[in-house]
Amino acid sequence: MKRLKKWWPFALMVLIWGILFWPFLIQGRLPLPADIITGLYFPWLDYKWGYLVGVPVKNPLISDIPSLLYPWRQFVIDQLSRGRLPFWNPYYFAGMPLLANFQSAVFSYVNLFFLFFPKPLAWSLGVALSPILTMAFMFLFLRRKLSSVAALLGSIVFALCGFEIAWLQYNVHGHTALFLPLLLSAIEKVLGEKKRIWLAFLAVFIASQIFTGYLPLVIYSYLICFFYVFYFYFWPQLRGGRLNWRDYFSLLGAVVLGWLLAFGQIFPGLQLAQNSIRAIDPLVSASNASYLPLKNLVTALAPDFFGHPATGNFFGQAFYDNFYFFVGTGTLLLVFFSLFFLRRREIAFWWLILLFSVLLIFKNPLGLFLEKALFLSGGVAARALFMTDFALAILAAWGMEMFLKNSRKLPVFLTVTWLALLMGGAIYFSFQLPGSVQRLIAQRNLILPLLVVVPSALLMLARLLPFFRQNSKRRYCLAVFLIFLTTGQLLYSARKYLPFSPPHLLFPSTPVIDFLLREKAKSVEPFRVELGEVIPQNFLMPYGIETVSGYDALLPRRMGEFLSFLESGRMEEKISRVQLIRNYHASLFPLLNVKFVLAKKVNEKGIFSPDGKPPAIFQTDDFHLVFEDKTVQVYENLNFLPRAFWVYQRKVIKDLKSLDESTFAGRDLAKEVVLEEEIELPPPEKSPTAKVAWQEYRPGRLVLAVESDQPGLIFIANNYYPGWEAKVDGQRTKIYRANYTFQAVMVDKGQHQLVMEFSPFFCLKN
Repeated sequence: MKRLKKWWPFALMVLIWGILFWPFLIQGRLPLPADIITGLYFPWLDYKWGYLVGVPVKNPLISDIPSLLYPWRQFVIDQLSRGRLPFWNPYYFAGMPLLANFQSAVFSYVNLFFLFFPKPLAWSLGVALSPILTMAFMFLFLRRKLSSVAALLGSIVFALCGFEIAWLQYNVHGHTALFLPLLLSAIEKVLGEKKRIWLAFLAVFIASQIFTGYLPLVIYSYLICFFYVFYFYFWPQLRGGRLNWRDYFSLLGAVVLGWLLAFGQIFPGLQLAQNSIRAIDPLVSASNASYLPLKNLVTALAPDFFGHPATGNFFGQAFYDNFYFFVGTGTLLLVFFSLFFLRRREIAFWWLILLFSVLLIFKNPLGLFLEKALFLSGGVAARALFMTDFALAILAAWGMEMFLKNSRKLPVFLTVTWLALLMGGAIYFSFQLPGSVQRLIAQRNLILPLLVVVPSALLMLARLLPFFRQNSKRRYCLAVFLIFLTTGQLLYSARKYLPFSPPHLLFPSTPVIDFLLREKAKSVEPFRVELGEVIPQNFLMPYGIETVSGYDALLPRRMGEFLSFLESGRMEEKISRVQLIRNYHASLFPLLNVKFVLAKKVNEKGIFSPDGKPPAIFQTDDFHLVFEDKTVQVYENLNFLPRAFWVYQRKVIKDLKSLDESTFAGRDLAKEVVLEEEIELPPPEKSPTAKVAWQEYRPGRLVLAVESDQPGLIFIANNYYPGWEAKVDGQRTKIYRANYTFQAVMVDKGQHQLVMEFSPFFCLKN
């Protein structure tokens, strides 16, 4: 009986986890939106993949997973399995750092699964691990001061809240978030119980959280931990005149040690952020996706009030996932109930954290100041909903604790009345929506919250009856029913949002992709492919095919400016993280080493079709059709330049801050480069004889055998970035920024071996 009393919360957690991941555990479907790949885009869209009318797509909103998160992790594991750190990603934007991107999660503990399982299964196990660990760690933290029932409710609410579910399948955010209760538990052990061994655990937790990959959540966690230490320990000791500085210096030492352990991630990460377009990316601000709209507070009662991406009827502002913070309608009863017990320091503290999070998620002068002060500018302010949901989960747990122990009538009646008024307000708001379809969507999506809040309110009111007031076991029965109602609603909301896909939909091959892979295999030197609006940015990365177009919030700024200039002919002030090249006839296009360009055929009605015609842009002498399959064609670019070649002329423009038409006007790109610093390079005496042979090429490293009868520059069409090191015949030599964002190395006449290698830590040599 004692064992049952001790372990039943964990058994219930496992049951909830099993229901959430039933399609994965029983049906073998992956918790990954692979249906987006085959159900929305060519060349996969030309095939049915076992379905009668094509692959149905459940939730197109989370396309970052197949376009970024999964390809990154697949590449990371491939490199680690070869004994290499994945410093460099060559597969889009002409190359950029990878390990430096925190979300690549190179050192995440989740990667241990990849040692023992195939990549799709290992990824899925990582996704599945997050909620169960979140519940367990949150329960252990809350159980220190709360009953099992109250702690269980708080752990379930946090693990299944809107923020956790919205980012669950990214395999990054949830793992970062679950360290917060661990950090708080370690602080309690150190300051509360004086167990100094936990300083070591705290340092490991700090480093591990950084390694899991989402830095804003790390910063929000530090904020909560700082306020926690100040509120519960530092301020009371200061007022009592018995401040123990040794404890706080020890705590600070553990934090610094954790940062030092994570230095290999922090240093390149900050370097990339400094060199990226993050501060000038207009995507978030242009789409109004950063700050929570005030009207979205209604989604705390009904998460689908403005529709849902999985049902294709979302009409809310910007993106559903950015503003998804639902914790259960009935849960709010317990949150409001806790307001009547603010004399308890714990409850007062978490209400303060909740109010602080409001400053960050809504646009206001103080919030803007905090955003800059906390190094969160350029991100999505609504990510602070992580703090909101964490505080709501804990307040719900404390509300449950007070519900079990306190029998005052007024708080119960007022709590039920407040929520009834809010539900009435939501119903009234639904009638004020502008369109009949929108009104119908909002009102239909209020039905389930009403079906939850009514029995939840009745259970709270039943607490006042003598039958329950005088018997603690009966009160616990009411609490368990409340937990079941809340859990059922949160599971329904989660399963509605999360897709599970058959494994065969995860980046399958097609004849077009097979053709590109054959061309890559038989080529003696690397080349790039352009997507031509056929394949989304980054979707060729899992196949090992390089592109220039790409999608990454940390696009290096110089490359972003170059691509923007290539497309529009002018230097844009704002550079988007999404870059798709369409201007194939631009004078600078040959520099990009693009050998093949994809195209979709269009029929007379403007519909993509195997019976259609190719775009007019390819009906020139610059392109030659080399392959086609159904709707997709592959054209060879007859003007493309090699990845590396000799040049003997240069134009020097010092302090080159931007590009204009005069920068490359009248230049033969195959013979001359634009540099930003003077070098000693004598003009060629005669027509040079030169060659470049590729001896080795892999991510972050290339080896060339070069030969010339005159000194010159080797131009390399890879992105210039701090951390590249060049050696000619074993001697380190300077890499010049060439043609605004590419590389060039000075090489003397004769036969030489040129080795180029990237590591962010090469910067520390200078």
